[in-house]
Amino acid sequence: FLSPPYIILRLYLNKGWIDLSIVQFNHAISINPDFAEPHLYLGAAYSKKDLIDQAIEEYEHAIALRHDYADAHYNLGIAYLKQCLIDEAISEWKEVIRIRPNDINSRYNLAMAYFNHGETEQAIALLEEILSIKPDFAQARSFLQMLYGMRR
Repeated sequence: FLSPPYIILRLYLNKGWIDLSIVQFNHAISINPDFAEPHLYLGAAYSKKDLIDQAIEEYEHAIALRHDYADAHYNLGIAYLKQCLIDEAISEWKEVIRIRPNDINSRYNLAMAYFNHGETEQAIALLEEILSIKPDFAQARSFLQMLYGMRR
């Protein structure tokens, strides 16, 4: 659970007060540098400003502090994808799935990354897994139908 000050800082970030969020999360880190959550949210703030290198650094710091931090691995995968580092993104989403086996969003992102990496059969297998967990996931069903159509 996040303490009340971190909840307020997340509200700043969600409201779009990104510069204020960056200042406040940096302050929180200066007070307690060994707490992973402010690094995650500072990374998210940097990502919203398209400062992807800084976002990656913060996500990696959060993971160094808490190796099983699925949200940090997930966001790091997104940041890597923005940098066209598909292999690295794939690795991060696999880690999220290892930590949270039923994480649908990571599975979907991983399927898309596999497709973009030319690994269509792995993408299909993941999409089929997703639909076995969540049959009403319309995006996954549409993507899977498209991939089936490409097989022909």
